[in-house]
Amino acid sequence: MELFIALGGTSYAAIKLPRNSVGTKQLRANAVTSGKVKNGTLRTNDFATGALRRGTRGPAGPPGPAGAVTATLPSGKTLRGRWAVSGVSPDAAPGDIESDALSFGAQLPAAPTRVFVFSAGAGGAQCPGTADAPEAAAGILCFYVEYQNNIANGIETIIGTTPGATSRQGAELYIVNSATTPGGFGARGSWAVTAP
Repeated sequence: MELFIALGGTSYAAIKLPRNSVGTKQLRANAVTSGKVKNGTLRTNDFATGALRRGTRGPAGPPGPAGAVTATLPSGKTLRGRWAVSGVSPDAAPGDIESDALSFGAQLPAAPTRVFVFSAGAGGAQCPGTADAPEAAAGILCFYVEYQNNIANGIETIIGTTPGATSRQGAELYIVNSATTPGGFGARGSWAVTAP
């Protein structure tokens, strides 16, 4: 930049400032005003604490989905699912056993009482649902049986060596073949359990 000034007949020599020669030390206090700052070039940390006013709080967002149950299932909450046990008896041996484990996916406060429902409406107040819409009263594990084949001895639960037992985490279902000819045997349905 060159500057020539002529005042009252007096000439001044040309002044040339080197590129990038004006820095912080050359600026006087309050020399940079708002009008000399390009909009959008300053950041939050360029301002003193408290210089920027906080905006008004926006409306609350919608509630999020319920989280997964990682501890004990709360009292009155119901879990539902499907179950199936089947086997093949090639030697036509009545008494062949098949079993499968059922896990609730969450721990109950106490082991529930198991009830098998073999027909619609037979569950009473303990198991008032159906195979399509399983329900269970508090403290009850309801098995809704929608199909069974060659298990005249029925279906049972077992924990360890105790028939009819369940646990806070689930139960083991077992069936006994009753056919006298080779073939398959099994049962399936839905279940519901409600924490006491």
